[in-house]
Amino acid sequence: MEILARLEHIEFKITQLQEKNKALRIQNQKLLEENQKLNNQIKISSESIQNIEETNKMIKLAQSIDKSEDRTEFKHKIDQLIHEINQCITLINL
Repeated sequence: MEILARLEHIEFKITQLQEKNKALRIQNQKLLEENQKLNNQIKISSESIQNIEETNKMIKLAQSIDKSEDRTEFKHKIDQLIHEINQCITLINL
């Protein structure tokens, strides 16, 4: 009789462990899904930050061009670049 009681107790413990295992698997799956969602949000946020930083750079560049002193310097740089491009085209055509 004592052996039968022990076996029943072991069977009860096994059933409890199986239920706990099932619950932990479900919880793990939910956590994995939540982790994936959060990783996607991080990716979207990072892309958004990158776009905002690029926009900020463009705005700063546009503001620096608006200054009259910088405008002549900017035109000079463009002229230099055009001259270099023309030299490259000349060399390519040789």
